[in-house]
Amino acid sequence: MLRDAPVLKGIVLICISFFSMTATDAVTKFAVQSIHPIELTFWRFVAQVVVVFFLFRLWNHVDKLKTSRPVANLARGVCHGITTALFFLAVQSLQLAQATTILFAMPLMVTILAGPILGDWPTRASIVAAAVGFVGVIIITDPFGGSINPAMLYAVAAAVVYTGYTLLTRSLVRTETDQTLLFYSAVAGSLALLPMAYPYIGVGEGKAYWLACVICAGGMTAHWIFQHAYRFASAAVLTPFMYTQLIWTVIIGYLIFSDIPPLTTVLGSVVIIGAGLYNFLYERNAHKKSRGQKESPEVSPGPSAAE
Repeated sequence: MLRDAPVLKGIVLICISFFSMTATDAVTKFAVQSIHPIELTFWRFVAQVVVVFFLFRLWNHVDKLKTSRPVANLARGVCHGITTALFFLAVQSLQLAQATTILFAMPLMVTILAGPILGDWPTRASIVAAAVGFVGVIIITDPFGGSINPAMLYAVAAAVVYTGYTLLTRSLVRTETDQTLLFYSAVAGSLALLPMAYPYIGVGEGKAYWLACVICAGGMTAHWIFQHAYRFASAAVLTPFMYTQLIWTVIIGYLIFSDIPPLTTVLGSVVIIGAGLYNFLYERNAHKKSRGQKESPEVSPGPSAAE
């Protein structure tokens, strides 16, 4: 499978995208030392409005902004803005590895909530994986080891709100264009953050506003590479490589901030990664078996040459 050049290209791109995301998070951690996280988040979304407007030349393509689901688009943008603000608040005090690992519980929460919200009901294995993943989050936050760092709660809240953002995205991609999703996300996020950011506007150092533009550009570039990777390889191939981001956070966190993850973060990461990979492999095998039975009951359930 890895000898297939397009598939290998997809894997390389997905790894680059997660490296870019981690590098952007590192810039964020540096920036929040001189500008309030809420204000930084606000300017990051304002920058996205400007970038999307000029990148897609929306003054000539107003029709691309038409949507039949404005409420869902705006709700998704609000979730995106709040998630980003909570994550910025978390990395102000936490190590990159700690905050990022907690966010990795999001796919497991999506699995559980996709049933009642999208009609995509989870299997028993998915429920078990979600429960185990939650245990991993508890290990990282270490509520029984003394007082909980409030920044941990920001990261947990970010994972919860990010779940809502992801579920809305999965629903909207069926009917909306990329331009619509990017634009309404930026506008709704900016408007939602303005009341909270207003008291802090102008308080931070001037260089922090340029850093907000760098964070915006880095985030958009990383997500573009992420989406582009799926043109060369399937989700079944690329999903396990999402966990390379945890490796990047440890490496970059150590090189730039001299961060060494505590034992609880390492153990919690192993639990969350294990739960995520278990859920992924179980669902993939179940899909293969179901597809094999439909196409030809006599075919072996092993991987085909095309995969």
